[in-house]
Amino acid sequence: MKDAYLPDGISGIYLCGGYPENYLKELSENISMKEDIKKAYDLKMPIIAECGGFMYLHENVEDECGQNYPLVGVVKGVCKKAKKLQHFGYGTLKLNKNCFLGTTGEAFPIHSFHYYTSTSSEAHCLITKASDGSPWSECSVKDWLYGGFPHFFLQGENKMLNGFYTACKKWQEDNK
Repeated sequence: MKDAYLPDGISGIYLCGGYPENYLKELSENISMKEDIKKAYDLKMPIIAECGGFMYLHENVEDECGQNYPLVGVVKGVCKKAKKLQHFGYGTLKLNKNCFLGTTGEAFPIHSFHYYTSTSSEAHCLITKASDGSPWSECSVKDWLYGGFPHFFLQGENKMLNGFYTACKKWQEDNK
C-alpha cells in the first residue's frame, strides 16, 4: 500500500487475498501504483489476482456505507459488500477460456470465502462447490490474466505454477 511503484525488473504480478476493504482510502489514493499496475496489464504482463487482489483490479469498490473508491480499473464493474459470506467452502474451478494457468475445461481445486460481490459481467470460470455441487460462474480470464474471488491451492498444482512461470519468463524475453 505504501509502495509508489511496482518493483523494477518484474515479469509477473501475484495479487493475493487480504482485506482491501479495510484500506480502500489508501489503495484508492495510491495513484502511481494503480497506474503502474494498469500499465503492466496493458502490456499483458501475467497477473494472478485472487479475492482481494481481484477486488483491487476493479473500477471501484463500494464500502459498507456506500462510498465508492476508484481502484485499478482493468476489471469493469464494482465490488459491493454483501449481507453475508459468499460462496464459502471448497470447490473446483473449471476454465471456460484458455489462459496461462491452463486450457479450456481444465479444473483446479479452490476455496472461496468473501463478503463482496462483483458487478462485472465477465464469467470465464465455472465453480462447483464440493459440499453440495452447487455451481456458479465468475472470474475475469484473459491470456495473461486470472482474476477471481476463488483462492487456488498452489501447493501441488505444478501445472498451474509452471504455466504462470512460463508466461512470466516469456513476457520477460519479449519485453527486454
